[in-house]
Amino acid sequence: MVRSLLINSQKLVRSISKHSVFPTNNLKRQNSIINSTHLKVFYSTTATNTATKKSQPLPRSLPEIKNNTAQYVIFGIIGVSFWVGAIIASFNYQRLNSSTVQGSLFNLKYHPKALELLGRNINFTSSFPWIKGSINHLKGKVDFQYTVKGDKGKGTVHFRSIRDLHDREWKITEFTLTTEDGIIVPLNLDESLLNSLK
Repeated sequence: MVRSLLINSQKLVRSISKHSVFPTNNLKRQNSIINSTHLKVFYSTTATNTATKKSQPLPRSLPEIKNNTAQYVIFGIIGVSFWVGAIIASFNYQRLNSSTVQGSLFNLKYHPKALELLGRNINFTSSFPWIKGSINHLKGKVDFQYTVKGDKGKGTVHFRSIRDLHDREWKITEFTLTTEDGIIVPLNLDESLLNSLK
């Protein structure tokens, strides 16, 4: 009796296992499907994370573009003023070393009236004096002035000469010394000054 019950129970279990609603094969398939979906979701999330990381650049400040226009203008003004000053200084140097200016200064140094008013050691007021005016031998016009000093005082020398169009000879129209007190002294005309103009 007992034996027959055991046999029947084993048959019943086998039949139940055969006709079970959730067979073991189905469970394995479901587990593999679930695992594959989890992997897909994991890979998709990591891919999106890496994509978003690549697409978002690091915050970086833009370089400032400096406006150098003011500096260029300043340098241009300095350069132009330097060249203009060099040209003016070169023209003044030519006038200073001209024979007419040097001759007028030589005559002034030994003029008795100039020695009386300015004293001895008459010379230019500075080592690089400014000769105001123009010396143009081609046009026949010489008109310049410069400042001098001696042991007693200072003064201004004014020299003017023109060339006659008819006889082509130079004529000195003015050669004076003006002191600081306003005294105007006409200087003697020397032949050396006329020779320096030729």
